[in-house]
Amino acid sequence: QALKAKKKVQNETQLTEDHNQADFKQLYSLLRSLTDTVPDMIWAKDLENRFIFTNASICKNLLNATSTLEPLNKHLKYFTDRERMANPEDQNWFTFGEDCPDSDLITLEKKKLCRFKEYGNVFGTNLILDVYKAPIYDANGKLIGTVGSARDITLHEETKERYRKLFEYSPDPVVVHIDGSIIAANQAAKNFIGADNREDFYGTSVFN
Repeated sequence: QALKAKKKVQNETQLTEDHNQADFKQLYSLLRSLTDTVPDMIWAKDLENRFIFTNASICKNLLNATSTLEPLNKHLKYFTDRERMANPEDQNWFTFGEDCPDSDLITLEKKKLCRFKEYGNVFGTNLILDVYKAPIYDANGKLIGTVGSARDITLHEETKERYRKLFEYSPDPVVVHIDGSIIAANQAAKNFIGADNREDFYGTSVFN
């Protein structure tokens, strides 16, 4: 009887493990499909900043990786160094992140969702990313790394900068107002009005 009971427990345990394994495979397949069909870059790193997950977008648009498996257990530097070595004649071929703060370290220190703007050249072209990073924990609540996502905002930022320059350097006085209340003015407007500082008439009525 004892042997039968033991065998029954073993069989039930095996069935549970098989069921859990099937659930895990199904969940991973769903996660892989979801992340690989979005244009945003998605990844996860361990505490040593090695990739433990990457989606198709980051592999194609940032890492130039052959598959989503290649980055596993590798640092970003592995891919930046590889790109630079492959294009030694162009010093600006891959400069992404060189002038940005260590966002992984900041996220781990703050232990909360953080937002960053990261930028630099990727494959010889300027890239600006709107990046979100958050800490990730294991089932016991232990900090094990970071998860991140990034959206390409290069066109948006470059367009915004062009309009800023058009506004700022226009020879004509230009003011921006909401319901008649001035919120911005260019240098020509300051000179036209004769104010010491543009901020002096922010909030005043444009009709005055």
